[in-house]
Amino acid sequence: DGEISLNKSDVDGGGVAVVGSSFQMSGGTISGNTATGDGGGVGLWNNSFTLSGGTISNNTAKGGGGGVYFRAWSANTLTISDTVEISDNSAANGGGVCINSQDLDLAVTGSIINNTATDSGGGVYFKGDTFNVSGNVSITGNKMGATPTGSGLSGGTDNNVYLPANKYITVAGALTGSKIGVTTENIPDNSQYVRIASGNKDYAEPEKFLYENDGAIAVSAVVDRYTTQLVACKHNWSGEWKTDTH
Repeated sequence: DGEISLNKSDVDGGGVAVVGSSFQMSGGTISGNTATGDGGGVGLWNNSFTLSGGTISNNTAKGGGGGVYFRAWSANTLTISDTVEISDNSAANGGGVCINSQDLDLAVTGSIINNTATDSGGGVYFKGDTFNVSGNVSITGNKMGATPTGSGLSGGTDNNVYLPANKYITVAGALTGSKIGVTTENIPDNSQYVRIASGNKDYAEPEKFLYENDGAIAVSAVVDRYTTQLVACKHNWSGEWKTDTH
């Protein structure tokens, strides 16, 4: 229930920098910190971060992760759960949370709200291995202040979760929170869809997601027995259309 606030780093980790060790936060506040590199509030390298309570807010990074920056060189986990709030942070990539690791699991059931990125990922920039969401997760109100290359988006638009090529969200349980907005690096065309999420057919529901690259493109479900893939698909409609493989 303590407070880490108004600190500044000329490199990484404005409020907290953890290298080669785990970090656990179950309450308190990390706010008003800045970093000229990555991790305005918290920067972690090469271990796990369990965030089960407290608030990370109003932190700024010129690089990645206004609230939280996480990079690992081996399999590690960032868990955000319960009453956690990551809000009103800003960075170039991942205003709320920036994940920059090929072997990292991110599990979210808390709130990532009202963060801003100048490049991409207002709420979450995810370049990890597995991105699990479940329960009363809230990733909403996050914005992008500049246009990512090739995204077709203008400044100040909704940009809640940014998924680089071939990255997607895993629906690990029933979603009871607000819709999750997703922006993708790859954009669907008339012959190619883009996967944004997958999970058990009872949990992965299209109405729980919004595709933010283009509001006219709906999220559709591709069901294969027990598993559902949620995809953004741009149909080329015609008067003869009946059905298709999407």
